[in-house]
Formats: sequence, C-alpha cells, structure tokens
Amino acid sequence: DQVVVFNYNAAPKAVNQLCAQIKTKFPKIGTVIMAKNLSEEKAQQHQNTKSGAKAYVSAPFKVETLKAAIQKAGNL
Repeated sequence: DQVVVFNYNAAPKAVNQLCAQIKTKFPKIGTVIMAKNLSEEKAQQHQNTKSGAKAYVSAPFKVETLKAAIQKAGNL
C-alpha cells in the first residue's frame, strides 16, 4: 500500500489540487491530511469534496493517531 501525507496548513490550495489529482490518476494511493485544530465536522465536509482524503489528523496529535490514519488510508 502507498500513502501520501499532506500538511494542509502549509499550502491548502496545493494540497487540494494534489489530492484531487491523486484520486483521479492513482486511485490505489491513499491520502492523509494533517491540519491544525481540525474538527471532525470540517474533516467530514472536506472528505465529501473532490479533494477529499481517505483519512484526517488534527494537529497536535499522538503518534498512534497518525499511525492509525496512515493504516486507514492504506486499506483501500
């Protein structure tokens, strides 16, 4: 399994474009978006867009949380 992890706060527009392109061109690659203080509601709203990721992590986070998101994104 292959997973790409993005820091959303660094470049939101670029992350949205890349996530949409990955979903289209490489559907077997999972995506994880990390964002500062990301609520469950905002993650769900974003997931329902064309740029939606397979998993989301709100920073700050524990290593276990990131591992779980990567594992979730990898299980396509």
